[in-house]
Amino acid sequence: MILSKFSLRRQITLIMIYAIVIGFSFFSFTQLKIDFFPDIQFPIAGIITNYSGVGPEDIENLVTRPLEEAVSSAKGIEKVNSQSFKGASIITLEFEYGTDMDQAEIDIRKNIDLIRDFLPDDATEPLVFIFDPSMQPIMFLNLSSQYLGPAELRKLAEDKIEPLIERVEGVASVQTQGGLQRQINVNMNPVLLAAYKLSPQDVAQAVGLGAGLQPAGNIETKLKNYNLRVFSEYNSIEEIRNTIVTMKETEPVYVKDVAEIEDGYRESTTEVRADFGEGIVIQITKQSDANTVLTSRGVIDALPGITRQLPQGTEFTVIWNQSEFITRSINNLRNTALIAFVMAFLVIYFFLRNWRGSLIMGIAIPLSVIATFAVLYSVDLTLNIISMAGLALAVGMLVDNSIVVLENIYRHRELGESSMESADRGASEVGMAITASTLTTISVFLPVLFVPNVTGQLFKDMVLTITFSLVVSLLVALTLVPMMSANILKVAKNNNKSALGKIKNRIGKFIDDLRDRYQIILSWSLRRKKTVLGLVILSFVLSLGLTNFLGGEFLPKTDQGFMNIVIESPAGNPIEQTRLYAYQLEDILREEIDEEDFQSVSIIFGSREGIGAFGTTASTIEAFVRLRPVEERERSVFDIQDSLRARLDDVPGITYIFQEGGAFTTEKAIEVKIIGFDTDGAKEIANQIKSKMEQTEGLVDISLNVKETIPELQIDLNKDVLNNYKLSLSRCCRKYFNSNTRYGSFAVS
Repeated sequence: MILSKFSLRRQITLIMIYAIVIGFSFFSFTQLKIDFFPDIQFPIAGIITNYSGVGPEDIENLVTRPLEEAVSSAKGIEKVNSQSFKGASIITLEFEYGTDMDQAEIDIRKNIDLIRDFLPDDATEPLVFIFDPSMQPIMFLNLSSQYLGPAELRKLAEDKIEPLIERVEGVASVQTQGGLQRQINVNMNPVLLAAYKLSPQDVAQAVGLGAGLQPAGNIETKLKNYNLRVFSEYNSIEEIRNTIVTMKETEPVYVKDVAEIEDGYRESTTEVRADFGEGIVIQITKQSDANTVLTSRGVIDALPGITRQLPQGTEFTVIWNQSEFITRSINNLRNTALIAFVMAFLVIYFFLRNWRGSLIMGIAIPLSVIATFAVLYSVDLTLNIISMAGLALAVGMLVDNSIVVLENIYRHRELGESSMESADRGASEVGMAITASTLTTISVFLPVLFVPNVTGQLFKDMVLTITFSLVVSLLVALTLVPMMSANILKVAKNNNKSALGKIKNRIGKFIDDLRDRYQIILSWSLRRKKTVLGLVILSFVLSLGLTNFLGGEFLPKTDQGFMNIVIESPAGNPIEQTRLYAYQLEDILREEIDEEDFQSVSIIFGSREGIGAFGTTASTIEAFVRLRPVEERERSVFDIQDSLRARLDDVPGITYIFQEGGAFTTEKAIEVKIIGFDTDGAKEIANQIKSKMEQTEGLVDISLNVKETIPELQIDLNKDVLNNYKLSLSRCCRKYFNSNTRYGSFAVS
């Protein structure tokens, strides 16, 4: 072939070409991004709207349904899901795969603008975002101290630790949860308010206006112009006390006349328990184009320096680090590829019984792998478990082309031909055969690129990795193997008296016997063609029947040494009651998990902060349990989950699920959807189905997407009485029943 002839005639040129390829490949390997899964674009958009103090039913009627009707006409939408919570509406839009999500986001915003005036005035502007896996945190840290309290820890985390971590390359945002935040509280006396005929809203409005920045304009003179700035912020608690609420005849009524002001803390809506004590959780998110492993490594490397700047006794504990499982998975695949390379080397030596030939294979295989890294970098792929699995799978196929060429060249050398002649003829004779074989193998994998939905995106990296490595191995087999064979391959004369010679003779005799037995089986098969064909068809049919007994998973479950438990206590529970459930969960974890298996335990309960935590209420508990690596434990994480389920089932009034990380869909493995206009009837049917599913073996973590609503007190206003007192419905609700201000106290941030 032309390639083999070129490699033999232009050996120096070929060596220089491969030297350049190796250099660029090593550079590409250092630049490849490392991640757990490939970069997958999800055609999912979300809309979040907050309407503080409003119940789920009103949220659905006033916010969710108008938004659903407005955005459902956007091009490419396949499915619209919505959830209405107390004070929040969440709408999820699923588009067709291949939809331009940037344009889809623009279309959604345009449709919302058309009905924005019909939404409640007090509702926030609908927040539209495109779902991106990079929005998920890559690391959770626990901050604890022997000497600092929750308030000091929170302030330390927000003022000092967050800016230091945000300086790390690749970090997008850092968010602190838990602890106490300083706040000036105005505690009103309802008796004094009634005496002065004031409402809590009157006091809140007076304090708010007293602290507001007022425009002052500017002053122009002949020599210079000045801007005017009025310093109206409160500088002390005494100024708040002396703020005038109203005038009674000629006497002013001050805030101190109807309320007490204290320098206290914001009402706690989220609490954190870390390693069975109070703590602070720091959540770290990476930039969308950042390397997860390098970013996490940068944060870990920065922690000792940050700790030295903190008060004595303050320390960090890693609750969850996504890069650990990524690194462990990549290392396992790397080791698998190395074992495959060693086994291929030994098998080649076993059959050729020539160390020079094995050396050629030992160079050809890693060169094909290394050159593949350059191609992966050129097409902007990442080094993840899918691409590494493709590379590990390809190692066994990389040797096929080279060993066919090498064996044929070796045969010509045994026939007495010269090194150059045997290399040329040996490669040329099988060149078309290995080319056809490689293209046939590639044609099996390439159709996966055209598979729609997330499956095609997920396995694209594997297909491209296998394709690139096979093409590179073909080029190596047709160029490098003939050139190296012409220079270093020799037919060794066997010394029958030496120990190595005796071993080679025994291996040769074994191979000859194996070939003779194969010839007997082959002759029998050719004489009984119908029998062989019938056996093949029978085996095929039996194999198809066995598939019914095999389970099926999109991705296999893996023991990552991490558990995420989400518990919903009875709806309407205040955080004080939820705290008791959190303590009970801690006791269960202590009893069911061996102490030496723990690395860290963090429990967050209450109304979580941030977009990533929408949907949580004061009755929500989320536990993060980090275990030691699977090789250091006697029980797998799945066995531990089963033992925890048995204990949690005995806790009355709660529902729970074990959340799986790295999901590629917004749906569960099995979903039963009940569609109808009667919500109560649908919920009753759903509970009946849930009860039957709980009795079905193999089904766990069964839950309803409709949560129990928080109990509410309903006020039925008498409009005739309101008219007699010349009160409007809106004025009455705003003045006396404003849900944004607690009756008795409010906060001044």
